[in-house]
Amino acid sequence: MTDAYLDIPSFTPEMAPASGIINLPADRKSPRVDFQGDKFDLLVETKGQRLAWSRATECPCAPINTQTRLPDPNCVLCRGSGWFYFAPSLPVTAANVGALSDVQKAILERNNAGVIKGVVSDVKKLRIPYSALGNWQEGDIMISVRAPNKLGHYDKLVSLDSQIVYVEGINSRGASLPLLTRYLVNQIDFIRSFAKEYKVEVDYTLVDGQVYWLPGKAAAAGVRLTVHYLMSPTWLIIDHPHAVRTSLQAFRVKTPITPQGTPQDLPIQAHCRLEFLVIDD
Repeated sequence: MTDAYLDIPSFTPEMAPASGIINLPADRKSPRVDFQGDKFDLLVETKGQRLAWSRATECPCAPINTQTRLPDPNCVLCRGSGWFYFAPSLPVTAANVGALSDVQKAILERNNAGVIKGVVSDVKKLRIPYSALGNWQEGDIMISVRAPNKLGHYDKLVSLDSQIVYVEGINSRGASLPLLTRYLVNQIDFIRSFAKEYKVEVDYTLVDGQVYWLPGKAAAAGVRLTVHYLMSPTWLIIDHPHAVRTSLQAFRVKTPITPQGTPQDLPIQAHCRLEFLVIDD
C-alpha cells in the first residue's frame, strides 16, 4: 500500500520498531569509550589546589515552625542555618597532604574538615543587561575532584593555599578575649575604631588566625571596629554536583559487568560560590 501523493509506502504497525531492545546486533562492534581515570587523577594531584572539605547534612535541631520548617535560630550546632557539617573519612597527615601551617590546621579543626585536591576550571560572571555596567563577578567557580570524593549539595570547601580580602565590622570583647572575626585571619591589614587606628605588634598580635590584644592596648569591650584582613576563600556548593556520571571501561577488563564494559564513575564537578555571598544574600 502506498500514498498516492508521495508515492512512498504508507505506515503500517509492522513497520514500528520493537520496544525493549538492548545491545547492538551481533555483527556490529561498539566504539571504544574508555575514560582514563588515572590520567585525570594525575592532573588533580599535580595541578589541583588543596581544599578543606566539610560534608553537609541537615541539622537534627527541631524546626521552630512545622509549616515553614525553619531551623532553630538558637541551635548551637547549625547556628540557625539548618545545616550541620561533619568530616569525611580522610586521614590528614604530612605524608598525604603536605605541610600545614598553624592557621591551616586551625581551619581544618574549626570546619571539621579533611583535605582533598580540586581543579578550578571556570570562574563565573554575571551580566545583567540595562541594569549594571560591565561584567559583575558573583564569586562563582567550578571545582572538579576525583570520583571517589563524593561532593554533595551545600558541602563546604576552603582553599587552603589561596587568600582573598575580607572586611567586616565587629565589636571588641575587651582585653581578655580575641576579636571574634568571621574567618580565621592569615594577615591583618587594618584595624580601626572611630577614634583610633591600631597597629600590629604595637596594639595586637596574630596567633593561629586570631587577633589578640597586647597588654594595656585593647579597645574597650563594645567598641566598634572595622577590620581589613586576608582569609582563605570559603566556598559552598550551591547546585547539586555533576556526580551521577559513569563511563564504560572496556580495555583490560577480564570480566565486564555489561557486554560493552564495566561502568566506572567519572570525576565530579561542583558549582561553588563564596560562602559570605550565599549566607548574606
